[in-house]
Amino acid sequence: VYVGTYGKYNSGSIAGKWINVSLHESKDKFIEACKKLHNDECNPEFMFQDYENIPSSMVDESFISEEIWEVLAILKKYSKKKQESFCEWCESKGYCRLSRNLKPSSLNGIICRMNFYLKKNMQEHGIAPRCRITV
Repeated sequence: VYVGTYGKYNSGSIAGKWINVSLHESKDKFIEACKKLHNDECNPEFMFQDYENIPSSMVDESFISEEIWEVLAILKKYSKKKQESFCEWCESKGYCRLSRNLKPSSLNGIICRMNFYLKKNMQEHGIAPRCRITV
């Protein structure tokens, strides 16, 4: 996530830095890193100006969901490609409808649907599936 502040932006600057969400164990730790980055401001109002590999319903300019860390805790055991596929799947299926139900106990159903999506996508591209995602 590229983190700037509204104060800098309103002053004509997009100064900030990319912060890797997955390197922080919680939203609180992530926000601490954001505060450290922008310690030149008294009360920085963070602006999440860009992001990669995160469903758009989990982050926008002024919001970052705590659910990111719940999902990351489970997805960390998978390859980067599977993580990217999961994000693509969330986008294609409207993650915002799932967000209220995205708890470890409900991930089995989500992963099951994702496996179906991955298998279909791989078949469309002539790739033989070699693995199955499980929780």
